[in-house]
Amino acid sequence: TRRGLALLLVGAPDADALDDLSSDADPRVRAAAAVARILRGDADELPLTVRRADAADAVADAGALAELRNTARFAADERQRLAAALALAIVDDAVAHELVHADPVPHVRGRVAAMLARADAP
Repeated sequence: TRRGLALLLVGAPDADALDDLSSDADPRVRAAAAVARILRGDADELPLTVRRADAADAVADAGALAELRNTARFAADERQRLAAALALAIVDDAVAHELVHADPVPHVRGRVAAMLARADAP
């Protein structure tokens, strides 16, 4: 599916394919593309065209929550910690809440707090 393709592109060297998927008619595909961008470190927020609930489904579909938790807590690289923590914030994971107070980098704390506070428009 196009949604699965978007998640597969997390590890692709070139994100151009995500551009097309980011404007897909299917909101689940747009959400998967947005999550892929976050996990790649190419974005630190969800586009307004993506519902957080759809993005949460995409994070859950990608699996590896335990790996995301480990990366968010212990990665030496700030960008890796941020990407993992943002994905966890999308699913409202307890580790994301922990990192709002515990990450040593103010930017990481702020971006994760913003993601946790993001509410979908009615």
